[in-house]
Amino acid sequence: MEKIKIGQGLIAIGGNEGEGKTWFSIRLANTLAMKEKVLFISYQTYRDMLLKITEEIAGQNNPNLIFKTQIASESYLSFRQIYHEVQNKGISTIFIDDLHSYSMDYNCQIGDTLEGLRFFVDTLNVSIIFTVNIDTTKYNSQKGIPSIKHFNYLGDLINECDQILAIYRPTYYGFEAFAQRSEILEVIEVYDFKNEENTQIKYFK
Repeated sequence: MEKIKIGQGLIAIGGNEGEGKTWFSIRLANTLAMKEKVLFISYQTYRDMLLKITEEIAGQNNPNLIFKTQIASESYLSFRQIYHEVQNKGISTIFIDDLHSYSMDYNCQIGDTLEGLRFFVDTLNVSIIFTVNIDTTKYNSQKGIPSIKHFNYLGDLINECDQILAIYRPTYYGFEAFAQRSEILEVIEVYDFKNEENTQIKYFK
């Protein structure tokens, strides 16, 4: 995970539904929490399950990684709750697992949500990383490989975000996993679309 370069600001992580965005985000959050305090907001599952996943990934819970599953959806209340966490716990990076759930409305509220998150980034000097669903079966994508155009349906997200990542898991599409030392290790590819080199990173899950 150290090979994945995370910048500052507003960052999107895209992938198909069920492709492993939550797992990937927790692993990334745990890596960042080695050096900073990280808040992970999830609308996908309960806190104990998130802690269990973290233990499976890292062998233990990182005290710098804080899980919250009771933050309100996008509203004045949610902004106040997040502000409180940042100010009182010294949070420098926030993860939002599933922007669609946070936005309450699957499409119509995305623009307003991004505007609100951008306000947080600029005024609180934090980075916000969120996951979104994309459908890589569209646009005749080869073997489901993601591209930046798969984010087009999310309004002005491409312009608003400072960094856009997408994950690609071959076994999600029925491709066989790679074998190494008699163990089946699943490869995940990470694409960084706003990087000038359009970076593609491969690592084993």
